[in-house]
Amino acid sequence: MADDNRGGCPPDVVSYNTVIDGLLREGQVDKAYCLFDEMLDQGISPDVVTYNSIITALSKSQAMDKATEVLTRMVKNGKPKEAIAILKKMHRDGVEPNVVTYNMLMDYLCKSGRSMEAREVFDSMVKRGHKPTIATYATLLHGYATEGSLVEMHHLLDVMLISVNYPPKECLKRGYGST
Repeated sequence: MADDNRGGCPPDVVSYNTVIDGLLREGQVDKAYCLFDEMLDQGISPDVVTYNSIITALSKSQAMDKATEVLTRMVKNGKPKEAIAILKKMHRDGVEPNVVTYNMLMDYLCKSGRSMEAREVFDSMVKRGHKPTIATYATLLHGYATEGSLVEMHHLLDVMLISVNYPPKECLKRGYGST
């Protein structure tokens, strides 16, 4: 789809979205994903429509590793609220993100100084039946510590000890990278 310099109109996000949508409707998820990569290579920024289409299709086709990769790109491109909305839509559509997806989103939020939003993602994940991992707790603990949110940190340590019996030392080591 890339512009061939013949004087035509170069493709934009709308034209890519149209072709990606057509490929997905025909069940050609791999081709749609390749076109999504081409779009990025051409320097065309995906919009929420692009992300929503690709992530949903990849998730439904059980390609969660690729779906997580696309969600990561979305969050890194400054669209965490849209990523959260897509996660909610995925859940409504019967496609459940995994713990890795939730951890990635929480990590971004914590690194952006938004640990309270990360906690909302955590609570949503637990409410949906996902068991937090040591990495999940370490991410939130590190986010709280970086922001000086010691009360929240203490509450999370209590939750961690009561619900999963992880040793705090292990989570703190992972969260701070010490040995």
